Amino acid sequence: GPEAQQLATYIGWLMHRTAGGIAAGALFVLPSLFILIALSWIYLRFGDVPVVAGLFYGIKPAVTALVLHAAHRIGTRALKNRWMWGIAAASFVAIFALDTPFPAIVLAAALIGHFGARRWPQVFALGGGHGSAKASYGPALIDDHTPTPMHARFSRSHLAKVLGFGLGLWLLAMAALVALNGLQGTLTQMGWFFTKAALLTFGGAYAVLPYVYQGAVDQHQWLSAPQMIDGLALGETTPGPLIMVVAFVGFVGGWLQQVLGP
Repeated sequence: GPEAQQLATYIGWLMHRTAGGIAAGALFVLPSLFILIALSWIYLRFGDVPVVAGLFYGIKPAVTALVLHAAHRIGTRALKNRWMWGIAAASFVAIFALDTPFPAIVLAAALIGHFGARRWPQVFALGGGHGSAKASYGPALIDDHTPTPMHARFSRSHLAKVLGFGLGLWLLAMAALVALNGLQGTLTQMGWFFTKAALLTFGGAYAVLPYVYQGAVDQHQWLSAPQMIDGLALGETTPGPLIMVVAFVGFVGGWLQQVLGP
């Protein structure tokens, strides 16, 4: 998911500064992006062909099982007591039954955890850390005892420059979309929506997918619910991070909205 993408970028940056981060981050997702775009085109162009439709019909149950298995694994590791289970259950009811916006759920859960840890630390402060290693794999190129390189040391001025440069690139891209498509254009709305999604990827792809579903299916209606499941199937059965399913969402939305013409 997003954390794998971020880790690849971080390792590249740690070893070879900005150029390494860009190379590692870009090449980590580009192969899966191209594969998913090609499969998305096949899906829309030949989706009614019996052979292709049959393939997706068979993949859907398997993907559903994979999602349930992933949710079970995450739940058994993260939900350590009744309070954790209660927060998880309340979050499910909020997003499924009450259609509560995903950012509001994340914010509420964070506030509960923050104040709960201060009031009942024995319940909310569950610890962390790496734990003890069970096996040794020899010295690593970068390990816990490697001195921090100069470019990785914290600097407020450098942080401000990086944030300013990144914000400038984003503003330039959004300004171009607004100029070409208007404020309410499909591509502009996609750019703004996926910007928000990128800032809400706490917990990985499985955590942010409900937010993507809410926005892409319910709010903007770029694709249907069955198509979203098909996109998840493609994301699960192709290499690369699962969050690349957003490429399918964007492709299908652009195709159906005919943003580049019929």
